[in-house]
Amino acid sequence: DASSRLTCARVHPWLAREDWQDFLCSLSLRKNNRELQPDATRQTALRLHTFRGSRAEARSAWSFDLGFEKPLPERSENPGSWAEVTLGRLRFRATLDLNEVGQGPGCASQALRLGVAVCGSRLWAGLTLAMLQNQAVPGAVQAGRLWVELFGHGFRPSPLRRMLDLPGFGDLFLLSMVNSADAWTLAQALHPAASAMGSFISPSESHPQSWTLPWAFGGSDEVLDGRLLQMLLGGQVVELVAVHVAASTAGLVRRMVELSLHIVSQATVLCFLDEKPALEMDAMGFEVVPAPSLLPDTGGCYRIARLQGKPLAFPGVRKDSIFRFGKHLQGSVPVASLYGGNLRVPAPRIWLEVGCNNWEMLLESLPEDGSVFLLTLEPLVDKFAFLRALRRPHHLVLPLAVAPKVMGHFSTIRSQNYSDFRGRPGARFQESGASSLLSYASGFRDHQWDGAEAQYANFREYSVPTVSLEWIVGALLGDREVEFLKIDAQGLDFGVFSSLGEFTDRVRRVQMELHEHIRHDGETPCSEVVKAMASKHGFVPVKGACATFDPKVHDETDIVFAKAAVFSSLAGCLN
Repeated sequence: DASSRLTCARVHPWLAREDWQDFLCSLSLRKNNRELQPDATRQTALRLHTFRGSRAEARSAWSFDLGFEKPLPERSENPGSWAEVTLGRLRFRATLDLNEVGQGPGCASQALRLGVAVCGSRLWAGLTLAMLQNQAVPGAVQAGRLWVELFGHGFRPSPLRRMLDLPGFGDLFLLSMVNSADAWTLAQALHPAASAMGSFISPSESHPQSWTLPWAFGGSDEVLDGRLLQMLLGGQVVELVAVHVAASTAGLVRRMVELSLHIVSQATVLCFLDEKPALEMDAMGFEVVPAPSLLPDTGGCYRIARLQGKPLAFPGVRKDSIFRFGKHLQGSVPVASLYGGNLRVPAPRIWLEVGCNNWEMLLESLPEDGSVFLLTLEPLVDKFAFLRALRRPHHLVLPLAVAPKVMGHFSTIRSQNYSDFRGRPGARFQESGASSLLSYASGFRDHQWDGAEAQYANFREYSVPTVSLEWIVGALLGDREVEFLKIDAQGLDFGVFSSLGEFTDRVRRVQMELHEHIRHDGETPCSEVVKAMASKHGFVPVKGACATFDPKVHDETDIVFAKAAVFSSLAGCLN
């Protein structure tokens, strides 16, 4: 079919994981005027015409990395640029469409493959939205009662949420649905344990009995697929659906009602809160019913009268979707506004922080006079939400991990999850403060406990987008000088610093948390880091020193390094 297309977007050089990687491409194949669905079980081969020296490598089903001999070709849509695609015994001729960074259809969805995507004036990040169990939200499947509420604008604690803490509602699970990144993060920040040191909270968990998920994101016209929502609820019967009408347009309210049609049954009551919308509910198959006693003030309640059968099938999410459904639910989330491709830096000085959880935050040392802008990179979704909701002036937090380029666009972050902790039957220890992209080294005894190593495989794991400091400093910060860089990456500190690449000279001081006794696979011992910082990068320690290993205590230490030239000038001033 002549309408098949290979749509490609240029990869920023600092985001490319291979020297030859120039474009990220998505394939759309059509046969007999019908679009085919990606099939990972059938081998797909790709050969470009017109361009010599090109290289294509499959990333996943119908997704390819594309490289060219330099110089790179310009954006092209002419009939002479095409690709021959072989799918099993079938052959297709696909028009080749090369787009610049931040252009082309489905730009935001690129974050689900590259970790991040710059689309116009927005930065998107590919985040884990929900950790699923058998492709469903665990709390929804295990609950005795299931409620769903949808917000058309913002998020606020509702009467339904307040009931979660009342006697008699211990078997209730509430799924809240919002349509903006601000509302999504605010809901998570209201979790009762959000500020507890190293709290163990799942992505999108806003209460031990409630999760908050996006049904859409501002800046994208896409709405969460209704069949996908069915899957997330595990086919469970929904007792109550509440639609929050306040500050929502009639169009938004209608979209929320249409989405709810995929999860209601004839046992479900749908109520409008705040006010009555201008919708003809009878035309949509609903009939009026009395409001439940727990919701005395509503804008009307309804029950479905004519329910059309909808088979519970695997959702067919389009290839450029901002949602991805697999072992976990992932989504492309708008996380920052850009100005000319850079972050807005409203201060003359810059501090950069890699990893902080929700304590020992550099934010607590931020000067109140507005002279310093702090950029925090925190990959744990719940901690990102907590920090973002603080909304402190001159502070921006991004949900990104930092690592050397060789680790790829995504990494798995691991958090401690022990049972029968230290031999005590039934004792659990779940903590996120020591979360790391690296696995513990063989033979390392966490918490000085002989039984720890047997449980490393039980740690909580989910995918986080991974970038280099080269991209952060060179692209997002516009090659500005970083006065202070603080790194706490649990074993990967030196690797994080090294990812600065050509921009190490843009950093004046750096603090790392180092160990002499190796805890993680791939970790560099403290003494070797000190030598490498001096010999390779020209940094000398000005505060702290490597600790002597003592098996009875932790040997981690914070060491502050400064450029040798900067340190010498400071020493001269003091003399």
